[in-house]
Amino acid sequence: MIESVDVTTGRPARVVTRQGVRTWEPGSAVVFVGADAGGGPSADCCCDYLNFFADRDTAEAWVGAHPDVPGEVLDQPAAEELAVRLFGDLLAEDKE
Repeated sequence: MIESVDVTTGRPARVVTRQGVRTWEPGSAVVFVGADAGGGPSADCCCDYLNFFADRDTAEAWVGAHPDVPGEVLDQPAAEELAVRLFGDLLAEDKE
C-alpha cells in the first residue's frame, strides 16, 4: 500500500494492490512527479518532487502556483507505469 496526502487539501490518498489490481482512493487521484535536474538515484532526485492530489484540477492549480518546480501531472496508468520502472519490487502485493 502507498499512502500519501493531497498537499493542498490534506485529503488522504492511497493506492492498494490486491491480486495484481491497483485501486486508487480517491478514484480521481493523480500524481505530480518532477525531478531534480542533477540526476542521481530515484530517491534523491524524485521523492522531493512527488505529490499526490485528489484530482487533476487540484494538481494543475498547485503546478500553476509552483512554476519553479519542473515536472508533470500523471494520470493513474502513467503513474503506475513509472512507479514500476522506478521502484519495481518495492510495489509488492498488499497483504490486507
